[in-house]
Amino acid sequence: MRKFASRGLILEQFKEPAISSPIDRFCNVKTVFAPVSQEILVSPGQKLERGELLSRGQRPDSIDSFSSVSGNAVAVGGFETEKYEGQQFLQIDVAEDFAFEDISKYDNCEPSDADIMFAAKECGVLNNTDKRTLEEIVCEYPQGVKNLVIDAVDDEPYVSSKLAQLLYRSNHVAPAIKAINRIFGAENISIEVYGRNGDISIKLPQKIGKYHVHAAHGSYPVSRRLKSDDNTVYIDIGALLSFYYSAVDKRPWTNTIVTVAGDCVKKSRNVEVPIGTTVGDILNYCGLNQRPEMIVLGGSMTGYCVDGTDTPVLRSTKAILAFSQSPQYESTTCVGCGRCIDVCPEKLLPYYIYSYYLDNNIEKLYRLSADKCTECGCCSYICPAKIDLRQYVKKSRRTLLKEMWQNEQEGQNNQSAVSER
Repeated sequence: MRKFASRGLILEQFKEPAISSPIDRFCNVKTVFAPVSQEILVSPGQKLERGELLSRGQRPDSIDSFSSVSGNAVAVGGFETEKYEGQQFLQIDVAEDFAFEDISKYDNCEPSDADIMFAAKECGVLNNTDKRTLEEIVCEYPQGVKNLVIDAVDDEPYVSSKLAQLLYRSNHVAPAIKAINRIFGAENISIEVYGRNGDISIKLPQKIGKYHVHAAHGSYPVSRRLKSDDNTVYIDIGALLSFYYSAVDKRPWTNTIVTVAGDCVKKSRNVEVPIGTTVGDILNYCGLNQRPEMIVLGGSMTGYCVDGTDTPVLRSTKAILAFSQSPQYESTTCVGCGRCIDVCPEKLLPYYIYSYYLDNNIEKLYRLSADKCTECGCCSYICPAKIDLRQYVKKSRRTLLKEMWQNEQEGQNNQSAVSER
């Protein structure tokens, strides 16, 4: 039997110069495209306020959606991007000049218990560490947890959007942790950052307030190698601050922070934008020194290419990468080397999952635990045959998660029907 290895990959980070500059705020917003579910609650022509509920999420594919600007609802439509296949967006035109909140107003705030629970359960805060909402996490741990870990790990090349929030919003991190721990009651609290940032010139803090900052070492993806158990909750730093700002404002926080980098960008930087801002608007703000041949949303390992610049960024978008050259790969038949198995941090069998997905063999996908895939991209990166295994394993994972969710809903409906009898 094969002895599984979890070596992963050692990647050059290229965090500079983005990480050495404070977070920029893009205010020249004219139009946004807000993601909405089928249960949309507004209609074209309606005037909207920032933070207004647009649609109710239908798990596991979507969460509650809120307007990131004050403006006028125009129309609902989609984008011809594989990542957004089946996803609807509401176009919102800004009614007046957009302006961000004064960030200093969040210094040393202590929201009430009612405001904390409102932010946790009603504001659609997405925890990118595990792709769940904060509401789901809170419901899973009604008695609290022993350990709370704040995930500020940027272990993909170019991406520094988490680390930037830790460094340049540090005066909000400590009160945010204090507020969220009123829900979880954790005894041990720490902040995790990536420990292989050899190219950055800025010094990382050892503590934020009274909370220690730990450097997580190891091969990519290091964020998945952090030890976890049933008494530990990991909260993404973006989700932490969104929760805190929502609690202080008493309305959903509708901004997100993305890293803009690549050899086509004049100056790499971390930029705060309203959710739904288009890639084109953000790239024009940062400036391009040449026309990109390839634009990637997300990290260089886990991101996806987009054809046009009208694609909007979502709450989960961590980077926009613009490159002058697109890699040319010609896939061939699997050579049976087993490298995809060696580097998989979850010890899966990527090639077999790929094969069974093509055969639509759901039963064997269950047996191979395709739903455990973290979409890290190691299998595609290492494959000498240049088979895009990640895309197929990701599709397998989503197919299984959707079917598991549907089965759960059917079981609940059947139980309700039996109870009514």
